[in-house]
Amino acid sequence: MTTIEQLVRQIKRVEKKIEKKLIISARYSWARLIISIFAALFVLLALFYTSNVLSWIAFALFFTAFIVLAVLHHRVKRRIALYRLFKRIKQDHINRKQLKWDVLPHRKEPVRASHPFANDLNISGEFSLYRLLNNTATGGGADYLLRWLSDENPQYAAVVRRQQLVKELTPLFRFRDKLPFYAQCNDDKPFNGSAALERIDKNSVNKIPRWLLTALILLAGINIVLFAAFYYQMIPGFFHYLSWAVSGQRPLY
Repeated sequence: MTTIEQLVRQIKRVEKKIEKKLIISARYSWARLIISIFAALFVLLALFYTSNVLSWIAFALFFTAFIVLAVLHHRVKRRIALYRLFKRIKQDHINRKQLKWDVLPHRKEPVRASHPFANDLNISGEFSLYRLLNNTATGGGADYLLRWLSDENPQYAAVVRRQQLVKELTPLFRFRDKLPFYAQCNDDKPFNGSAALERIDKNSVNKIPRWLLTALILLAGINIVLFAAFYYQMIPGFFHYLSWAVSGQRPLY
């Protein structure tokens, strides 16, 4: 079982990583601002003192650089959010060990008032065993936990089996932390296991891979530069055949 001292050390390591990522994030923010300013200046200078084609080329280059920086910056901010989530999970363990009821998450449980022992033994309620143990990541898991704790006719074999599973999971603290981490890393709301199963059954379409999206953005910027150069007769119109080969569609010009 992980001690409070070990949890504190883990939180401190995560905080150092967050500080480093925040510094990198600030640098990306400044870089995006500087690129925006230089892009405006270069485009205006090229427009008034040279030619339209140079202004288009400058705009395409700066736009491509800005998009690349935005993608990299988003990755850093995403990493910061994940580190903060990991820190919150570790801090939640400490709060439960120290019985800090004022900061523990509270989910109102539907236990009937006539239950024979749930209220007397503090199984449910604001300062209850259920609230102390409920670190589940799904609504269904929370309902199962409450059902087990408030079961009026528990089966001995089932209880023993659950205790064996708890003993097996006790030393696997990394595995146990990964469950709520991955359940919450995309959304701050409780993970809906039933909805996830429904999406799997419906064979939902996968998202476009990040590397493919980045490659398409870069190709779009390059295509803008080549089209501007072709429009002002600086290069022959060979590049649209490459676009035709990549996309599978015949060019219109």
